[in-house]
Amino acid sequence: MKYSQIFKLIVDGDISSIREEISNGFKVNEVDQYGFSLLHRACANNKIDIVRLFLDSGSLVNITATDDWNPLHLAAVSGSIESVALLAKASIDMDAKDKNGCTALHLSVTSRNPALSKELIKYGCSKDILNNFGHTPLEYAKDKGREQFYAILG
Repeated sequence: MKYSQIFKLIVDGDISSIREEISNGFKVNEVDQYGFSLLHRACANNKIDIVRLFLDSGSLVNITATDDWNPLHLAAVSGSIESVALLAKASIDMDAKDKNGCTALHLSVTSRNPALSKELIKYGCSKDILNNFGHTPLEYAKDKGREQFYAILG
């Protein structure tokens, strides 16, 4: 089966078919033309059981794709709180930076979900890292006018 077919199974939430493809030898660390692994895609689509399956099947957690995004960056942007816990337990780099120097905590501001930021901090994301524009996550939130993050990131 091709990557694109597995990706469709992720979007559809068809964990049984994915499990079968993995048992038939599908390589879980295959990436698309942009460098996104299936774990990236499962995090971006908030498919927690599939994230867990990929992690249990040997997915590389610190693999980076376009713009130096790892699966945690995608979990942050998509608001996937449950993925954060799974990735943290799998020893992902909680403070990995993308090409703009943003960590998942910076990017969590775009999800408009303060609970996600709290979860990232709980698992060790630093509130003090500067992105390439000299902004901490708090300053990034202020730049975006997201007042609901000020107390969490302050």
